[in-house]
Amino acid sequence: MCIVLIEKGVSVSRRLTRNQSVVLAVLGVVTFSLTTPLAALVHWGIALHLAVRMGIAAVVLLAIIRTFPTKEDLKDPHELRCIFFCSVVSPLFVISAVLGSPSAAIVLLATGSVWAALLNRIVYGVHVTTGFWVRQLLAFGGLLTYSREALPKLGAAPLAIGVLAGAAFGVFSVLHKRRPEGKRDTDVLAGVLLSALAFGLVVPANGIGGSLTDSGSWVAVIFSGLLVGFGYAVIVKSLEALEPQTANMIYSAEAPLGMVWMALIFGTIPTSQEQLGAAILLSAVFWEAWASRDAPPEHAVVLNAEGR
Repeated sequence: MCIVLIEKGVSVSRRLTRNQSVVLAVLGVVTFSLTTPLAALVHWGIALHLAVRMGIAAVVLLAIIRTFPTKEDLKDPHELRCIFFCSVVSPLFVISAVLGSPSAAIVLLATGSVWAALLNRIVYGVHVTTGFWVRQLLAFGGLLTYSREALPKLGAAPLAIGVLAGAAFGVFSVLHKRRPEGKRDTDVLAGVLLSALAFGLVVPANGIGGSLTDSGSWVAVIFSGLLVGFGYAVIVKSLEALEPQTANMIYSAEAPLGMVWMALIFGTIPTSQEQLGAAILLSAVFWEAWASRDAPPEHAVVLNAEGR
């Protein structure tokens, strides 16, 4: 699968089955979660760290996608909307993390599945079944339990900005899903490049910086950037056969998986509340992934004849 991604590009390789897409989405979120222990090794500011990481991710995506958006892409209103929403996710996430806490920002980003489901239903007429909402409520219960200590400490601003980041991620995934078949995923590359550029413009780095001379920090950022780039590629690829709300719900497992890596690598023992929340969330994600296997998706029935 990695050979197909690298040799033929993200969107022009053979069509995936739903089972393969579920595996890719899981691989993507596991890849993202590995950046949590790597970020723990970095002693300088979160804004600068993520700016460099996103820049490396863009290089990785360029190697996979092998092209920039064309003039025709930039004249397409739908493509421009895809690029816009992809490009604002990371700056909003970083602002929320800087003003609040990174763990809370990750949890708020996980609300993207709700926004994707609502947009699919209201705008595009995709029926979202009761089963999906039951799993979504279970996932939210796990997230709230997991982050019960972090979320109440947030002010109104980081809370609202974090929700906006989740909304942007959900909207992007729906718009990307509805791009013409066979089109390369250059909107992701453009969005990541713009995100990296935006960090220096919208995030106040004063007071949260640190040493740039620590070689261990640079190694951690480089590996983190490689993981982010690969994670973006495989999660976006999974949208080929998965509904956006399903891919987003699978992505919500990043926070508890990051907790697991921290425990395994650094011996950081999570609280009993975090363990309970992680167990609930991962159960909901597994249930959603199981419901999305190769049989026609139970919550992706298009209501009109044209599929719009």
